[in-house]
Amino acid sequence: SVENVAGRFTMIMFAFMPISACTAVFFVRRQLLKCIRKLQSSSDRRNQKLILRSLTAQVLLPLTTAVAISFWIADLIGVLRSDATHRLVLTLCSIFTIGSPLINLYYLPAYRRF
Repeated sequence: SVENVAGRFTMIMFAFMPISACTAVFFVRRQLLKCIRKLQSSSDRRNQKLILRSLTAQVLLPLTTAVAISFWIADLIGVLRSDATHRLVLTLCSIFTIGSPLINLYYLPAYRRF
């Protein structure tokens, strides 16, 4: 039935999307670290590493939205039914907007001074 296929698709997406996205992010991150190591100045290297850490964390933020969508679809098709699921979807979507500026404040010292 259609519900059975949709439920399977939701669980597959919920399980494999974060894994594949994280793998791609960390592969690209490793390549960028190799380029940063070739920089001459140690202060440039340090600043670039801080920026890279901030960007890595920000790239992973959309995964919270992907997880929220998975919970919403699971609730929509009847795999999960509870008020907690509804609240979890809204909370996970809010993490994206709150997390981005907090990541900059944490990783980039220039922003911390302000």
